[in-house]
Amino acid sequence: MGREFSGVLGFLAFTTVMVRSFIVGGGFDESTKLALIMMFLFAVVGYVAGVIAQQTVRDSVKQLLDSELASLKSESESDSQAAETTG
Repeated sequence: MGREFSGVLGFLAFTTVMVRSFIVGGGFDESTKLALIMMFLFAVVGYVAGVIAQQTVRDSVKQLLDSELASLKSESESDSQAAETTG
């Protein structure tokens, strides 16, 4: 997920700077240099945000699965105890 966020935010930053420079009327060399710097900066930010998001989702799903497994295990144990007492 980090790579995807990195690519999207980097491209978005590059495009935004180039469009802004086109509208304002900046020079091509300066605009390109600034756009590349912002692209790499936002790519790093996007990568970090993607890694954090991926870890958060993974932990959330793991916690949900662990609680479901614990619930199923307790239900199974209670069913087996009920079967022993009736049998």
